[in-house]
Amino acid sequence: MKPVMGIDFDNTIVDYGQLISDTAVAMGLSPRGGPKSKGQIRDQVRQLPDGELNWQRLQAAVYGPEIHRAVPSLGVGTFLRGCKQRGLEVYIISHKTRFAAQDNGGVDLREAALGWLDQNGFLGEGEAGIDPSRVYFEETRLAKVRRIGDMGCTHFIDDLKETFLDTGFPDGIAKILYAPHPGDQPLPGITFADNWDSIADLVFDGSSTG
Repeated sequence: MKPVMGIDFDNTIVDYGQLISDTAVAMGLSPRGGPKSKGQIRDQVRQLPDGELNWQRLQAAVYGPEIHRAVPSLGVGTFLRGCKQRGLEVYIISHKTRFAAQDNGGVDLREAALGWLDQNGFLGEGEAGIDPSRVYFEETRLAKVRRIGDMGCTHFIDDLKETFLDTGFPDGIAKILYAPHPGDQPLPGITFADNWDSIADLVFDGSSTG
C-alpha cells in the first residue's frame, strides 16, 4: 500500500525564521542583530512588558499580511515533487484559526496561507502542486488530529511534538517530527528529521514505521 502523507503547514512547509526576525525588529520588539530563531525571539519578546500580547501581535503579522515574504522550508518542494511522481496522496492539515485575536486588520489567515501555497507552486497541477480540496485548516488541535485520522494518513509530518503527544492522535501512523533546530530530545515512537532530504529517505525508502 502506498503511503498517504499528512503534512502540517506553519513552520513545517513554510519557513518563517527570517521573516519573524525582520518583523520583530520592525515592530521594535527585538534589536537589530538580535536573536534569529523563532524560539529565541519568542522567549525574548515574552520577557518584555505585555510580552505575551506582543508575541501574539508579531505572529498575527507574520501569519497574515506579511506571509508573502516567508519562504518554503529548504527541500520541501523537492519532497512534494517526489510524492507526486510516485502517485502518493498528500494532505496539508493544520491548526489555523481564520482570524488572529491580535490582528485589528482582520486578515483571513487561511486565505493568506492558501495564497502563499499558490504563490510558491504548491497548489494545483504543477510538479509540486496539491489539490486545494486536500488542504484543511482546523479551529483546534483536537480537530486537526481527528482530520489526520479521517483522511487515512499513514504518515504525518509536524514541527510540534505536541501534535503527536495529543491523546487523540490516531494509532498506527508514522510520526515524523520536523526538527531543523537542535535542542529537542528524542521521544518514543517519534522519528526525528532535521531536514526534508531525511524525510524523503524515510518515506520513499519505506523505512519509517508507526
